[in-house]
Amino acid sequence: MLILVSCSKPEKPSVESEVIQTELTGGASSIDSLMILFVDGLNRRDSLLLSEIVISEYEHNELLLPEFHLHYPAATKENQDVIWTNLSNRTLKGFLYLMGNMTGKSFKYETVKFEDPVENYETYSIHTNSVITLSDSIGIKRNLKLFGSVVEKNGRFKLLSYKEH
Repeated sequence: MLILVSCSKPEKPSVESEVIQTELTGGASSIDSLMILFVDGLNRRDSLLLSEIVISEYEHNELLLPEFHLHYPAATKENQDVIWTNLSNRTLKGFLYLMGNMTGKSFKYETVKFEDPVENYETYSIHTNSVITLSDSIGIKRNLKLFGSVVEKNGRFKLLSYKEH
């Protein structure tokens, strides 16, 4: 079964429910925990898990985009559909690469590093230019660029996107 990542529009909270999502849902409570989930998803070919640890359209447009504008002036509400479509298309291509080339292995998570400084926004941070180190079943370590950035908001961590290959 193949689940497409970030391609559908999530339902927005109705006015009647008065529940407005202000935090990231799912993900993990630390970067290392997120990486362990990611590697587990790869090893088990778990497309649902791999799709749930990436930000949703709602999280992108409602929680992140308003502050992106402070660093990237073109990142406005008026451009959100174009920005989201571009990001989700790249994520889908990266997701399909992962499902076709990196799943069903016996990887072990070793470490992750970020080659660029953390981008700090008012309510969240983005850890950019990631390199994850995995070891295979015979202990050979590989440094891989499989996803782009990690978003950190109030103690929750999610992937911003999968890397296009």
